[in-house]
Amino acid sequence: MNVNNNLKEILEANYSEKVEILPVNTDRGPYYYINVTNKIKSIKNVDKMSSDEIMEMVRNNRYVFDLQTVKNESIFRDSKMSSSYFVTDFFINLMNNNQIKGLRYEKVGHAE
Repeated sequence: MNVNNNLKEILEANYSEKVEILPVNTDRGPYYYINVTNKIKSIKNVDKMSSDEIMEMVRNNRYVFDLQTVKNESIFRDSKMSSSYFVTDFFINLMNNNQIKGLRYEKVGHAE
């Protein structure tokens, strides 16, 4: 995720132990790459799923997260499916309350 200085400061203040912030040189000024380092075992029963079931879940954005694992999280990666960043309503509300524009969210599942 590439971000500007305003978002960088919010992420540093709220998620300094969950993200890594790396500077990027651009023609438009300073920007930062955000690497989410908070990896947790968030997808319920993923170890019991076949490869086909996992691919179906990803294709259809029907993740089922473990509520006990994600209930206190706001930004994370799954330890097995680490190529995606996941956020909760808490993160979205924080961004909205700070008038951060330009982020796109897609509902990909629910927690139970």
